[in-house]
Amino acid sequence: MIPWYAYLGLLALGLVLGMQVNRAIYDWAWFVERTPSPLGSRQRLGEVSAWRWVPVLGWWSTRSLAGETLYPSLLASVAESERGSILLWTTRSWWRPACVELTCGLGLPLLAWFYASGAWVGVGWSLAGVSGGTTTVWVWIALHAVLLGLMLIAALIDWDEQTIPDQVTTTGVALALLAIFFWPAARLPNVEFSGLVATIDSMHVFSPQGFPATAVASVPGTDPTDQTERTSLNGAASGVDSGRIQSPQLPGLMGWITWEQVAVSLDPRGRVGLWTACGCWVFWAMLVLPSLVTLRFGWRRAVWLAWVSVFRPARRTAGLATRVRRTEPGTWVTLGVAAVAIGLCVVAWNGGGERWEAVYSLSVSMALAGLGTWLVRLLAGWVMGREALGFGDVTLMFMIGAAFGWQFALLVFAIAPVLAIGYALFRALTAGEQALAFGPWLVAAAVVVLLGWSTVWHDLSRQSVFGMGPFLLVVLGICLSLMPVALILLVIGKRWLGLDQDEPQAGVRNG
Repeated sequence: MIPWYAYLGLLALGLVLGMQVNRAIYDWAWFVERTPSPLGSRQRLGEVSAWRWVPVLGWWSTRSLAGETLYPSLLASVAESERGSILLWTTRSWWRPACVELTCGLGLPLLAWFYASGAWVGVGWSLAGVSGGTTTVWVWIALHAVLLGLMLIAALIDWDEQTIPDQVTTTGVALALLAIFFWPAARLPNVEFSGLVATIDSMHVFSPQGFPATAVASVPGTDPTDQTERTSLNGAASGVDSGRIQSPQLPGLMGWITWEQVAVSLDPRGRVGLWTACGCWVFWAMLVLPSLVTLRFGWRRAVWLAWVSVFRPARRTAGLATRVRRTEPGTWVTLGVAAVAIGLCVVAWNGGGERWEAVYSLSVSMALAGLGTWLVRLLAGWVMGREALGFGDVTLMFMIGAAFGWQFALLVFAIAPVLAIGYALFRALTAGEQALAFGPWLVAAAVVVLLGWSTVWHDLSRQSVFGMGPFLLVVLGICLSLMPVALILLVIGKRWLGLDQDEPQAGVRNG
């Protein structure tokens, strides 16, 4: 499908992507003041020679910057005994940015081959079975390459500073929204087999069960119990997408309860579905906006404090009124993305069909992924008495849920602790460190699930886990309610082993 000379172009694009990833790592980090990247917008670390513009190999010349720091203000403000924890540029520091660019340069053509060859989707691959054909494959490649680059930025910044900037996650959410709105087939594939013939459908919020074809509420003058073909409230005919598999009947747990049995309440193609999708974006904006929320002074005061912490009006207090208080630029970006998303929801709902299915699924999946992570964060913090999960991990899961679906996000959240446990035990036993940046492991789990999508989804979890339909949400709720008990036992075990000690403040570390 892809000629050999096209891979050379993809290699060049991958190197450019790697250079942009390195630029963003140092430009979007919270504490970094100086950047070694020649593309960076911050103060340069040393002189920028022509050699440093060469991808991968140009980083070799930065060995001469050994002893310089990316954090001059932080280095000057700490005590002499704490300066060892401040990141200094060493003769080996060039390895990481060089590997980033090399990975992106080689990874993009390999990703294109992996997708175009059909190895990603699995057996039964046929380009004719893909909605949109070749264009969809290229959209997959481009969208997933950029999203993987954003996740790489988030992972490395979180590894250095234990923070994930909103620039990364908000960009990913907006990119996923635009891509899926304009090309609904950009969603992850869901393969249905009939013998040796495969029909490649797109994932949606009810997968692997069917997405309701019409609005539940009947058109005035019709019988709500009539199951014949009728027109939905948003003007979409029930016969739309008739060639796609709407309700695959899988054996096993599918017989317990299906989404179609609760569609009366959800009504995804009706007005309730529109309000649900818009509410998901309001929920996302409320959590992402930099607001101060506290109930210490009552509900009325809490609402007022949240408002002024976001929009920062001028002070009225004498002596402080002269200080200029500006709304953060990120606030306007978040509000703009939410407003555009709500507008696109209305447009997609009016048009109906596959586009509304895609936008509705993206909105609800994003909210479910973020809400679940946020609840885990609140419960874990309440039981352990300290922050157990950073809010950057919540925003990262918002992005993963929007781009890949809540099913994908749930698999990522389940696999990430398994990947992290070995490293966490090693650091606890060798260095006595208990603080762990969870973002890199979420990203690692996302890469595993994405590249192994055919196996992870179709072979391991499609029927056995997600075949339960709405009952799966009940199971997850039970697990969430039992989580405090497990955390209490964990705290007791750590105290018994002598590992429950006060943690130092999180900061940057030597690289």
